[in-house]
Amino acid sequence: MKKVFKITIFNFLILILLIASSSFAAGSDDLKAGEKLYKRKCSVCHGDQGQGAIAKKIKDPAILNKPDEELRKFITNGGNGMPAYGKTLKPEEIDYLVVFLRSWAK
Repeated sequence: MKKVFKITIFNFLILILLIASSSFAAGSDDLKAGEKLYKRKCSVCHGDQGQGAIAKKIKDPAILNKPDEELRKFITNGGNGMPAYGKTLKPEEIDYLVVFLRSWAK
């Protein structure tokens, strides 16, 4: 019984490591996809580095510290002169943008 329990725990730990490593790889891909989208859709107004241009500076702790859901909602619905992207971007693309914006907060 003890041996079966140890094997089960070992298998569980291996599974957790596999899941964590695949999540990390996906995160890296999400970051790259978000960067491409940002350059294509956002940088014209917000600047290449989020420094602001035509539109508000978004590389700013006041913005980057907002919860993910709030960032998603703003990208989706727009506001304060920013167009809504909910009909032109897929939900996962909006998530990629949020991942990319989060990379600036680090």
